[in-house]
Amino acid sequence: MKNIGRRIKFIRRNKKITQENLAIASGVKRAMIAKIETGVSIGSVETLNKIATALGVTVAELIDEQAATSEPPTPAA
Repeated sequence: MKNIGRRIKFIRRNKKITQENLAIASGVKRAMIAKIETGVSIGSVETLNKIATALGVTVAELIDEQAATSEPPTPAA
């Protein structure tokens, strides 16, 4: 689950947001964000949702970087 943390850190840095500013925007303590980014903690679904919302992405994009670029499956005919 370190990939989620790496993904959060990647997105956060690309948007030039500090952990402290992300903490303020998401309502998640900076220490928890640091733990998630380093893989020490996974974070609850609620926490990940708050972080994703503050970063302007979906939880799916935090879990799977291809989620942002992949197209939905085509329905069977």
